[in-house]
Amino acid sequence: MNAIILAAGRGSRLKNLTDTMPKCLIEINDKSLLSRQLDIYNSINLISKIAIVRGYLKDQIQDYRINKYFENHKWENTNMVSSLYSSREILNKRDSIISYGDIFFGEKIIKDLISDPNDIVVAYDINFKNLWTKRFENPLDDLETFKIDENNFLLGIGEKPSEIKNIQGQYMGLLKITRDGWKTINKLLCKFNFDNLDMTQLLNIAIKEKIKIKVVQNSEVWGEVDTPKDIMLYENEYDI
Repeated sequence: MNAIILAAGRGSRLKNLTDTMPKCLIEINDKSLLSRQLDIYNSINLISKIAIVRGYLKDQIQDYRINKYFENHKWENTNMVSSLYSSREILNKRDSIISYGDIFFGEKIIKDLISDPNDIVVAYDINFKNLWTKRFENPLDDLETFKIDENNFLLGIGEKPSEIKNIQGQYMGLLKITRDGWKTINKLLCKFNFDNLDMTQLLNIAIKEKIKIKVVQNSEVWGEVDTPKDIMLYENEYDI
């Protein structure tokens, strides 16, 4: 099992904090998001190698724990799916955990993703309301739809919700794609220009194409960093 960290973007909502460094190097309590992820991946024996997709200020992203570097050369004009595609050399060969470079998470959710037998598995937070209420004056400004069936398969994701009560969880920017899962996704990507496609849009397209996507629920502290307010929140309220 490989881990692939998607860390090509700048993170413009962090304003001047990313003027001189990539988003994944932003620190919470004196430890960068990238280092937090690398620590987690290194603690799990089933993760054999770690790769990263770089873009903005790519030369700053260097770590002895990273085994392979990929580049999204069009990072300014593309989205997360293009970064994912940049790592296809690994996706073609090995089952992979994929994580966004601007999140932190615990060990258990990674182990749960690995142990699930399905080819495409998405991690989600069922207790998102508490976190999003602290992060945003109006949580609906940032929240996306997330709907699952009774067997924990994804029915819909990534659209604009009208009411919080109809949202069953939030996608964490963390998923597993096996080699077979990537073959399925790659066939789908061949049908259109995916430069500006984000991951939830891709997942929603896959659902409409009758591709099965399993979900696993997170039970640990996690977060994503989009704004300076997020950093203050995690430093003041989270024991990390």
